[in-house]
Amino acid sequence: MLVEKYLLKPRHVEIQVFCDSQGNGVYLFERDCSVQRRHQKVIEEAPAPGMTEALRQQMGEAAIKAAQAINYEGAGTVEFLAGRPGPVLLYGDEHSPAGRASGHRDDQRPGPGRVAAAGCQLVRPLPCTQEQLQMTGHAFEARIYAEDPRP
Repeated sequence: MLVEKYLLKPRHVEIQVFCDSQGNGVYLFERDCSVQRRHQKVIEEAPAPGMTEALRQQMGEAAIKAAQAINYEGAGTVEFLAGRPGPVLLYGDEHSPAGRASGHRDDQRPGPGRVAAAGCQLVRPLPCTQEQLQMTGHAFEARIYAEDPRP
């Protein structure tokens, strides 16, 4: 028997994390990636609509803990399903293309929408603490995909 949590009005919300080799980590708030076509993100919005400060902090801290649990370094993304009764961490979280964990290393740059909404550019080593980060804007990112119009 498979039992899954039922969420009302589910949303696909991602939190980008940055971790350094000293075990420090920050999260760069969230983006809503719920508008998709054929499992591909079409619209990303930061901050996510309907997000509360309490939920943002809860999800951000969970994302940092997930990254620190695997000694993660660099930039990566942790995905959540958000809705009622509460957020659910996706077990197959995304580290696309992410920093270093288990010997893997490459770089991911935060999207322009994320940087615009947070008002800063992060580099290694971490130049600031979570308390120093502030969400100061709102951004949308749209993607255009080429696809075969035939069914």
